[in-house]
Amino acid sequence: MPSSTPKPRAIDWPLLLILLAGGLLGFLATIPLVVQWLPRLVSPGAKAEFQKNLPMPLPAVFALGFVQNAAIFGVAIAVGLVLGKKVGLGAPELEAWRAGSPRPGLARRLALAAIIGLGTGLLLIVLDAFLFLPRTGLELAKWMADVPLWKRLLAGLVYGGITEELICRFFLVTLLAWLLGKFWRTPSSQPDGQPTPGAIWTAILIATFLFALGHLPLAARLGELTPWLVARVLVLNGVAGTVYGYLYTRRGLESAMAAHAATHIPLQILAGTAASIAQSVS
Repeated sequence: MPSSTPKPRAIDWPLLLILLAGGLLGFLATIPLVVQWLPRLVSPGAKAEFQKNLPMPLPAVFALGFVQNAAIFGVAIAVGLVLGKKVGLGAPELEAWRAGSPRPGLARRLALAAIIGLGTGLLLIVLDAFLFLPRTGLELAKWMADVPLWKRLLAGLVYGGITEELICRFFLVTLLAWLLGKFWRTPSSQPDGQPTPGAIWTAILIATFLFALGHLPLAARLGELTPWLVARVLVLNGVAGTVYGYLYTRRGLESAMAAHAATHIPLQILAGTAASIAQSVS
């Protein structure tokens, strides 16, 4: 007699929709920042000319971007959900909640992750103020000072904390861990063994490097990509990405999100302080 136990679904569609909503919320959170920066990035000093040369009204550009990002995020989240089950990675807090058995101690785990994120943000401020800004100039700091704090915090907390973690950790680290695990897995229970710690760390570092590289185009718009400017982008984003990757693989997506969001609190609030310190030591 066939079993009446239902097979687990390959994709938890409600969870996918929840994560997709978070990712798209991050996209929307960048709009105030992008509206202020885009004319300067594309056509510095010529805002009217920039708007005139747009192929469609700016709201339509954002609407198209929303649809495109919905498709990209949807695929990335689906990959993370499917492959995460194979390599032991995922969003354990949300998954437990979806299963009807929330994990105790959630507030404590997220608070710890946030503290780690705050510490990471302070470390990045120190590195930037004393090592990189004095050697790369203060153009980026000036750009940041021109943007109201609420716009920077909104983009950092929501886009950085949610959207970037969905793409860089939930999708990319999971995919890389699964690929590396094909050749580098625990000897027990083969062929279905989990990726080894070495495979997981390699996935974290590759994803972190790609995460850092993704910030170079913006840096290039601020001036010449000198060795120090490239080092600044790679080191600062590399440090942060490694922390988030570690938390993702050890604690889950939610902890990585909490840490990433918290990093932006000192990073944005103390940006002016970092610039002042850099100016005094340069």
